[in-house]
Order: sequence, then C-alpha cells, then structure tokens
Amino acid sequence: LLKEALMKLVCFSEDEALGRQVSSESERLKWSVVLVRDRANINQAMLQYDPDLLLVDVGGFSDLDWWKGTSVPRQRPVIFINGIMTEEFMTTALESGADAFIPRHWFSPRYFEARIRSLLRFQHLSQAKRFISRLNLAIDNERNSVQVKEQEITLTLTEFKILRELACEEVKVVSREEIQTRIFGEAKLSTRSLDVHICALRKKIKGVGLQIDSLRGVGYRLNPCRR
Repeated sequence: LLKEALMKLVCFSEDEALGRQVSSESERLKWSVVLVRDRANINQAMLQYDPDLLLVDVGGFSDLDWWKGTSVPRQRPVIFINGIMTEEFMTTALESGADAFIPRHWFSPRYFEARIRSLLRFQHLSQAKRFISRLNLAIDNERNSVQVKEQEITLTLTEFKILRELACEEVKVVSREEIQTRIFGEAKLSTRSLDVHICALRKKIKGVGLQIDSLRGVGYRLNPCRR
C-alpha cells in the first residue's frame, strides 16, 4: 500500500463547500490534495502533480459528456462524487470512466477514507510487473499498461483491470460475477456496463492477436486469436 505521507489527490469541483470538505478530510489524513475549480486547468494539474487518484465532482449527464470529451490521462483511478443515484446515471458514469463513486449524501469522514483506501488497496494488490508467455503479454501494474509483443495497447483504466483479470498462464474462465465484484465493487448496476467494456477491449486487442471468448452462462477467457 501507499504510505500516507506520499498519498496525493487531485480534486476537481466547482463547489467551494465540497472542495473545503475534501481539503479538510485530506489534511486530517495527512494526504496531499490539489483543488481544481477551472475545467481548463485539470489536465495541467494531473501532469504537474501526478496524483495517485483523481476525484471529479459530477452534477449531471452534461458533466459526464464533458468528462468523456477531456484528454485527461486515464492511468490513475477516478472517483466520481455524484448527487444522482439512478441506475441510468451511474451506468453511464461507469461507461464514461468512473472507477468508483462517493455519493454526496454519503460524504462523511469515515466513508471518504474507506472508499479511497479500498480503491487504492485493490490497485496495488497485484505484483508490479508480470509476463504471461502463453499470450506474449506484459502487464505493468505501476503504469497500468500492457504490451503484446512489445507493442503497447492504449486502454482505459477499467479496460486494463478487465484484461488483467483475464490474463493468466493457464487457459482459465473468469466469471462475470468475479469481474463485476473485483472491478466495480459495490456498483453492480447492470450487465450492460461490463458488456460495453468487454466490447471495447475486444476491438483494441484484436489487432495484437488476442481475443476474448465468451462462454454463455459461465464467463470469459483470454486466448491468442485462432489462425
């Protein structure tokens, strides 16, 4: 796990009160936090401070459209702080790149700390680097990157996590439930979100000779493309 003294957060919110809450809780936990209020400055803040995690305040669907249109690097976990709790909104938020949520009405010192620690703990559970010879696939958990035959594939953080769950030396089937639990945690909203990510991932890895096989009612497995 990260040492507390090294924990760095970037928080984007136009809400001054929310910014003060995040700042106060981060100070209590001895975490470093940079507050960004102007959307135009979020990329610069990410590059300058290289945080361990990004918090993004999203008020509605228009904010999700804005987030999808940004060029913010996706190599760091993203937690959305949201007020809307409908299935449609949270499913769209996951599809837009959210890795976890802090609902506004659950924003408390205890939940804030637990949610961040849980996400970062999961991120650092795996060993830093490993190579799966069966797939000619190299996984770098520090950079959240993958290479196939020394060719790097550009993935979102969620796509990277799915590929990491499927990548193993033996031919192994991973159930939908395992992927949902390990990646989306408590946000098991619908199967559509996972289908969207799997579809996007398939397109990206096909060009490097990998495919994701579906076993109806069982799960998925990662294999080299059949000749």
